Amino acid sequence: MQPKITYRRITIFVIAVIIPVIATMLQLWLMHFIPHTTWLLLYPAVFISAWLGGVWGGIVASIFAALLGVYFFIPPFHSFQLSDPNYAYSIVLFIVMGVFFGLIFEKLKRSENALQKLAAIQIKSDQERLAMVLASSQAGLWEWSLADNRVTWSDTLRKLYGLDMTTPSSYDNWLATIYAEDQASVEQELLDAVNKGHEFSLEWRVANRPENQQQWLMSNGKPVRDKKDNILFYRGIVLDITQRRRQELAISNSEREFRLLADAMPQIVWIADTNGLNTFFNQQWVDYTGLSFEESFGHGWNIPFHPEDQQLAWEAWQKAVHSHAVYSRECRLRRFDGEYRWWLIRGVPIKNEEGQIGKWFGTCTDIHDLKLTQASLKKSENRYRQLFEANPLPLWIYDTETLAFLDVNVAAIANYGYSRNEFLAMTITDIDQQKVVDLEKKADDGASSMSNVQLDGKTVVCRQRRKDGGYFWAELTGHHLPLEESPAAIVLARDLTEQRQVEQKLQDSEARW
Repeated sequence: MQPKITYRRITIFVIAVIIPVIATMLQLWLMHFIPHTTWLLLYPAVFISAWLGGVWGGIVASIFAALLGVYFFIPPFHSFQLSDPNYAYSIVLFIVMGVFFGLIFEKLKRSENALQKLAAIQIKSDQERLAMVLASSQAGLWEWSLADNRVTWSDTLRKLYGLDMTTPSSYDNWLATIYAEDQASVEQELLDAVNKGHEFSLEWRVANRPENQQQWLMSNGKPVRDKKDNILFYRGIVLDITQRRRQELAISNSEREFRLLADAMPQIVWIADTNGLNTFFNQQWVDYTGLSFEESFGHGWNIPFHPEDQQLAWEAWQKAVHSHAVYSRECRLRRFDGEYRWWLIRGVPIKNEEGQIGKWFGTCTDIHDLKLTQASLKKSENRYRQLFEANPLPLWIYDTETLAFLDVNVAAIANYGYSRNEFLAMTITDIDQQKVVDLEKKADDGASSMSNVQLDGKTVVCRQRRKDGGYFWAELTGHHLPLEESPAAIVLARDLTEQRQVEQKLQDSEARW
């Protein structure tokens, strides 16, 4: 270590002597043109020596330059004697300034060296951190000079390529690491980008990997240009995207399975985003409406709606989207041949763990036949109601298990005197007087009550009670009704009061004769 320091000091002293000598020679030549130039070039000589040699360079240069100045430029010339003592002040000031600048430049030198060392440490630290990041993130850096086709790789890149650390970095070696089926397309894409001077992003499979351990890499490259915009080289990064590709494949398979499942369903299946814009329909939508997927996405779903349903369906959907409520509506949709059919359309918001809607999932179910059946049933019910209510004889329906009235017509209300609500709160035993005659047996006594007789297809005679307490004989004919809710029967009641009076008069007349 000591010899190096000695050699450096000798070099500083030599420079501190040579520079003032050169400055003196130039100044002697300038004296022919510019007289009285005592320190004209000697000051810069000292500054330069101080900058190059630090404090010792400044001191040596100041003293040696002062001697040269006294000898050549202060009268009497070519002598170290001073003709005027005042020249001493100038000499002292010159030496002090030289030493001062030497100290300043030495300080600057040390600061610069400290900064360089700090920068070197920072660069080394950054390089170490970069190496750690590249290793942990499974990435590598490369640089490709187009002029000489020289390629530089980071150590981590060889590991990604599956190469030995001693394998030289080159274009051909890189190309050989690409899966055979990917080589042509990857190289063509790369060359196209380079020929156009564009950035590029390449993805490929690594060669020599087992089929079940396939590895995917991605490289992004960017051209570096000179001041004339000529490309000097390409620089980029290589990333291991195997996990991402596996996830993409899993998502793709999941989407394909969902598509197959959705297309296999007899219903129309649809998906909308958080804003209510449709992003998915299954094949049933296209087959039914005749619209393409592109026509249907977004707000296109509203196109095939019946003109009377279109605006109502739109408003209901917007309300559901803004209130995050379930959407459910029965609407008519136009088929591809122009026919409208009824559909039940339902949409349910799918929320994440934070309660935010990620998408809407919905179905359209064909209910046209059901609507026609309901309309036909309603029509039949209306006809039944008209016949039931318009019958001049009392009619009622009752539950055969509980004997409770289920319905009565107007004639029953008028004949018995009870209101409809009163009837519905009663059972048939409330109007039965325990007198029943089976007309088939032609007997007036000894039969059971109406509640104990199975009326299905039979006719019985019972004594009935009105609300006012009066009684009358009635002929009851009943039939079971096949209701799903409960077993029931319908009963027709014919008032026998006048008939029995006529029969009584006939019997009295026959008795007299």
